[in-house]
Amino acid sequence: GYRIYYVDGDHDKSTRMVVDHETWIMNLKEANLYDYPIWYKLYSMQSAFKIPSLLPQELDNLVNKMAENQTVFDLYYRFYWKNSPVRPSCDAECKKRLICDLRSGRSHDRKTLCQEIESRIDA
Repeated sequence: GYRIYYVDGDHDKSTRMVVDHETWIMNLKEANLYDYPIWYKLYSMQSAFKIPSLLPQELDNLVNKMAENQTVFDLYYRFYWKNSPVRPSCDAECKKRLICDLRSGRSHDRKTLCQEIESRIDA
């Protein structure tokens, strides 16, 4: 798959911030069957997760929501695996690892940034 990023554009007050992104995928089985890929949009970040922006605070809110709302996490997990029909199941340990990966950008931050969210998943 591939991703298209939408950035606040070329104007006087541009922030140059990413305002949304779309993930596009193809069905490999169909591509092999028809000898060419048929690409389709899997999701738009803002639309799929119903978030007003991709600002850090909104993304942090989304990560917190994933920890508490299994439906939101399941949607993220489906997109994480690009809608694969053979994606593995994800237990509580898997969920904690993936959410912690979203929360912490550096491995040495995991302990301090993930304890609270892991305890909410365990509750």
